[in-house]
Amino acid sequence: MTPHERLAALREARFNTARLPAERVPCDLSTDVEMAPGAAGATDAADAPGGLDAAIAATFGDLAWAVTPRGRVAEAAIVRALVGQGQVVLANEVYVTGAWSIRRQGARVEVLEGTCQVRRGRGPIEVFDLDAAARRLERGDVACLWLTTPRVGLGAEGGAALDLASLRGLAALRDRLAPALPIVVDATKIGEWAARAEEPAERALRDLGRLADVLVISARKELGGIPRGLLLWRRHDRTGRVVVGAGSLGERHCGALACGLENLVSTAAQRWSALRGVAAALERAGAPLLGWGGGAIFLDAQAVLPAVPETQHPALTLLALLYLRAGLRGLGTPVGVGGPEVVRLSIRECGPWLARHLPSLLTDLATWPSGLVRASGGGPGPFLEPLAPAQARRWEGPWPDSPDHAAPATVGPSTLGAGDGEAFASALRERLGGQEGERALHVQPLHDPRGRLLEVWRRTASDAAALRGAPQLAAEAASWPTAGGCVGDLWLVDQGGLRGALAARRAGDLVALRVEALAELRLPDTDCAPDLWVIAPGLLAREAGALALRPGCPLTAALAESTLFAEGAPGIGGVDLGVLTTMTAALLKPADEGPR
Repeated sequence: MTPHERLAALREARFNTARLPAERVPCDLSTDVEMAPGAAGATDAADAPGGLDAAIAATFGDLAWAVTPRGRVAEAAIVRALVGQGQVVLANEVYVTGAWSIRRQGARVEVLEGTCQVRRGRGPIEVFDLDAAARRLERGDVACLWLTTPRVGLGAEGGAALDLASLRGLAALRDRLAPALPIVVDATKIGEWAARAEEPAERALRDLGRLADVLVISARKELGGIPRGLLLWRRHDRTGRVVVGAGSLGERHCGALACGLENLVSTAAQRWSALRGVAAALERAGAPLLGWGGGAIFLDAQAVLPAVPETQHPALTLLALLYLRAGLRGLGTPVGVGGPEVVRLSIRECGPWLARHLPSLLTDLATWPSGLVRASGGGPGPFLEPLAPAQARRWEGPWPDSPDHAAPATVGPSTLGAGDGEAFASALRERLGGQEGERALHVQPLHDPRGRLLEVWRRTASDAAALRGAPQLAAEAASWPTAGGCVGDLWLVDQGGLRGALAARRAGDLVALRVEALAELRLPDTDCAPDLWVIAPGLLAREAGALALRPGCPLTAALAESTLFAEGAPGIGGVDLGVLTTMTAALLKPADEGPR
């Protein structure tokens, strides 16, 4: 792609690189996903629980396990099992998906205090303040200790890894003051953590298996690119509830996961060595690094762009500039988040290129004067907010076409890109037809559209709001905590009850139509249109259904947040692309034909 083509793509994405379709990003460093040696060759035919049992036991010790659809689903399972409404999760860092699950449960995160220092050969290392931890534990109301190592969030301590001796001290403190309190470790990049430990990596992993009660691993990032999560827990009273809601997928992918665990130490050691070399080269060249670890480097965006005010989002501005100049995408501090302006670049296979070219790129951008502001009209969810240049003419170019600065193409999957579900959304909007304004319907494919509707409604509803039209679902809806919002009752009705619900509803109420036949996928008369449509699994495809929300529906933002953090890539709700294709084809058939 030329700079002119990248500028056109960036305009279409409303100047937010996270909204770029994956095919428009030559070099995607927003995540660190690579195939581990041997994992790609492990097939479902080789799957057997015994092999994964053995690999887990050899790596961490005797732990129970479940395979989940994604790492974030494992996080959510742990939160549901261990965290209650009104409780506190005491943590050094909870990644954005886990933090969302905690808030979703009606709980909150409190910071576990500590210090961070750079140690030769090990990078940034984090040590807990055990005295502060003791004072907090004595106050009670803590649901669990949640530890992320190495840190991968967009903060000043990005890349810091827990000191194993400090972790032992924290576990001993727990045993003395709160023996029933589980220790949960977000173990993504745990191989790198072991490679950075002072003792041999294999011994460090075994010690971790004895110290932690629960380990959550994103297999996609850690065990060879398999799109699954791995949830491990020790068999004792502190984790007796963990298995509830774990969502195990049985034997599928067990062989690939076992192979990834067997290669964990050697693969992680190679990656850590490469990352350490990149960080050292960038520091020698004067690049403003905040830290490195978790497969990534962390840049101080404000130091790179000193003339861009904080109100114009230096991190998001730097991401847009790096895309225009070099074709690469990273991850940056999103709109509305306090703290330092941080850009994270996962090195993947691009470490040598970053070490050679990133310093000069950053130097070239040092005098850039104009940033990005949030565009009008709102956005589809966190990280995906539409942006606009504060000074439009500064972004018009011409942008230099420098082949030397073009980043190498990455291989493997991308975690961002909101365009995969557009064909399905367009087909559903076309099927509904109606007035031109209705073509702005927000369409969301989902495995469980009814359950997701109940959740997002409860998260936005007033405490007094009730579910109407479906008495059998009232108890299910009540299981989700309310947040004291302003949305009123939810009327969940079929075609026969639609007019009555619309006539009886009060201001703030929402009416959802349960679609039970393809012929009902149309806009009725203007005075008899629901606020949203609920398309259950089985109508378009056996595996998934969808929600369609009219413009201005107050559930849109909550649904977008829910999908991004709970289900996977933006726009597709965790639904496989093949299933989406089937659903799209069903919508294109005549109304009297169902899915085959």
